[in-house]
Amino acid sequence: MVNVVLLHCFREYQHPAQMASGAHLTAMVDDAAPIAFCIAGAVANLQLLTERMIEMSEFNHFAQKLNQIAQAAFAEYRRAEGAYKKAEEQRNKYPQRRGFVDAEYATKAARAEADFLEASEAMKAAQRTFESHKSEIAALRKELAAALEDHYAVDPAALDGATLELLKSGVLKASEYNKLMSKAQSDGNYTMARMIAKYAGDAAAERGEKYGQNDEQARALRGISYTANQNNGDAYLETFDVMSDCYSRCCRNPGLIQHWDALVAPDVEAF
Repeated sequence: MVNVVLLHCFREYQHPAQMASGAHLTAMVDDAAPIAFCIAGAVANLQLLTERMIEMSEFNHFAQKLNQIAQAAFAEYRRAEGAYKKAEEQRNKYPQRRGFVDAEYATKAARAEADFLEASEAMKAAQRTFESHKSEIAALRKELAAALEDHYAVDPAALDGATLELLKSGVLKASEYNKLMSKAQSDGNYTMARMIAKYAGDAAAERGEKYGQNDEQARALRGISYTANQNNGDAYLETFDVMSDCYSRCCRNPGLIQHWDALVAPDVEAF
């Protein structure tokens, strides 16, 4: 039971939707410094990003496929396990006896022993298929990574010349960077989001040198830069890896298989 709880906590912590929690941001901010502006801007951006991830379902079939692979492997194991337990029970009814036994008992005992040995081999085969399914999952992850790289790749056609000039001017405040970032994210313009993140990071570094790293504007700019850097699809890969880890743990400890749906269903739905 402890393993299940720990695994559930591990999944919850890494779930993309959890990125919108102010608790994560508060942990990154010094309590002694003004944090209202930083948290407000960063949370707004994180919520926009999370909404985009939930709305975009074009990658959901990767999570669905991983779930199907796992479900098929677990179903095969459960069938083998059920047959094994039944054969073991029957074998225990007819234990091998020494000396003279009547023909009917000997026949039933021999059949029970043969069925048990066959079921044992089927169980071992089902366990071995866990590993073969892992190779399927690894291939699926490579396919997902390639799809994400293509989706989030920079696109020269997506550049906004007027916005770039504003970014280069150095006159923007943190609140204005935040507005530009919100628009880029809501438009799904990952190219501009990355450009804005780059300039916001540079502005944060420059302001930090002048006024200290705890400067309110510097912290807000760093928050914008950090949030925008999530526009690379890594959250999908992280969630996929959490699901893969759940599968591996279930393979090592089949007792966890019964908890598979509860552990991964939220991830599959929100992927």
